[in-house]
Amino acid sequence: MKKIAIAGGGAMGLALATVLSSNNSVSLWIRDRKQAKETAKKRENKKHLPGIKIPESVFISPDLSEVIEGADLVIVAVPSFNMRDVVNLLKGLLGEEVEKWPFLVGLAKGMEKKTLKLPSQIVEDIFGSIGLPYSHLAVLGFASEIARGNPTTEVLASTDPALARQIKDILETKRFHILSSDDLLGVQLGGTLKNILTMGIALAEATQKDPKIRGKLLPSAIDELVRIGTALGGTRETLNGLSGEGDLVLTSSSSLSRSYLVGRRLITEGLRPIRQEIEKRRITSEGWESVQAVYQICQERGIDAPIVTEVYKVIYEGKPAEEAAAALVDLVKRREEERKQQKKKEKDKKKDKDRDKDKHKNGKKGKDKKSGNGKNGGNARGNGGKKNGNDKNSKKVANGG
Repeated sequence: MKKIAIAGGGAMGLALATVLSSNNSVSLWIRDRKQAKETAKKRENKKHLPGIKIPESVFISPDLSEVIEGADLVIVAVPSFNMRDVVNLLKGLLGEEVEKWPFLVGLAKGMEKKTLKLPSQIVEDIFGSIGLPYSHLAVLGFASEIARGNPTTEVLASTDPALARQIKDILETKRFHILSSDDLLGVQLGGTLKNILTMGIALAEATQKDPKIRGKLLPSAIDELVRIGTALGGTRETLNGLSGEGDLVLTSSSSLSRSYLVGRRLITEGLRPIRQEIEKRRITSEGWESVQAVYQICQERGIDAPIVTEVYKVIYEGKPAEEAAAALVDLVKRREEERKQQKKKEKDKKKDKDRDKDKHKNGKKGKDKKSGNGKNGGNARGNGGKKNGNDKNSKKVANGG
């Protein structure tokens, strides 16, 4: 049995503490003292994960040094905008000697606004040349479902396969299955982008002008995720896989997703109430926080990102959500027309190819026929020549006789 320390008492931190405690000793850090005390006493956190009982075996404390003491593995279960702060706190407690550190795993699905950095890059920024190994766990299910023990499959990314195997052995349970990936950037980019794209899909869907808009917009969202992700260093295989496209499909089709709910609320309630809730940290939305960074990168690099652009304009430029939704509906129409044109081109190309094939075939038949006729004529002339020759020889013999 190993000791797992979870730094972060949000919904996912609570869910992981619940599910991982079946195989390991688990301690949980909740920064807010009052909330930590109440959660430890009632074994439930009504703010972040109501209705879920946290096992008595889980140690809960607002003191991070207590929580990480003797840990074999530390999971940083905070959003990307808090990642730097928490890793710095850990550095202050554990020091800079890498060999003294437990395994470090992060969960954040976002990008830092000011630095435009992903979680692994934030860790690299903090530790510099020391090179503290960082692994990223892309949790693909929803916190409430994971905590209830519903079977889920997650993706653990690390550039070190041996490290990934060790971490997987600690975390994996019968209901918490883990796949490994060596594409650390791609896995993080998939999680970051799917939150933003989900907001765009939900925003368009909330207008209720087209009940099938989600299904129609999803292919464009997947294309955009892969286009941005590959441009920033992820592999197509990863981005089209479980932690990219798979996570987007799941998140954009469920009201359990915060990004989905925020996107819908932009239409039903408007920008101001959501902004106030996010600023006061009443709700957490990594897509809201990350879209500014992703939009900036796409602008600087000339990456086509229409859905990201519309979400950014609503949140940071005050564009009416209804206008953004209309733009996304137009995007669907354009993409459908482009696909039709592409199919027509492919069909025409196939017709031309078949036509050329038939011409070649017919031409060959005609050539063979012509060649055959020439051959027969030659034989006839040959025979005739032979006959004439015989007649001539006969005359010679006769004359000679």
